[in-house]
Amino acid sequence: MTLADLTGLFAQRPSAFAWLIGAGASRMSGLPTANDVIADLKRQYYCREEGEEINLQDMRNEAVQARIQSFMDARGFPAPWSAEEYSGYFDKIFGADKQRQRTYLTRILAEDRVKLTVGNRVLAAMLAGGFTRAIFTTNFDSVVERAYAEVSGRSLIAFH
Repeated sequence: MTLADLTGLFAQRPSAFAWLIGAGASRMSGLPTANDVIADLKRQYYCREEGEEINLQDMRNEAVQARIQSFMDARGFPAPWSAEEYSGYFDKIFGADKQRQRTYLTRILAEDRVKLTVGNRVLAAMLAGGFTRAIFTTNFDSVVERAYAEVSGRSLIAFH
């Protein structure tokens, strides 16, 4: 199917489409992806255990990333890109303390960090105008709801 074919189908029956959005929608709005969260958890754990200070800028350096990953590997943390990586880091760093996990996630996904993009607003306008009926997201932030409220002046109830 070509882009022209898809555009034609959408123009004929826009409400027949649902949208699946992922981390890119939130990342463009200023929020971290799961990979960003994992990298931050690694950084914080490494700094705490080794008594070093590594800032977020340093984490862009491949040598720093490799040193931290080697440290994690030596301590039995999940391998990069494994199915257990995300939950494994939360378990090893926060343990059973769900409140600390919530506090951490609330801080990094804070509403004041969100900067809505044109894409967020267009998607919300499509929903508000009846040009789509559903938006599914793998994200656990409120970017879609916030964009919808800004565009339509109404609230949107999300199902989790």
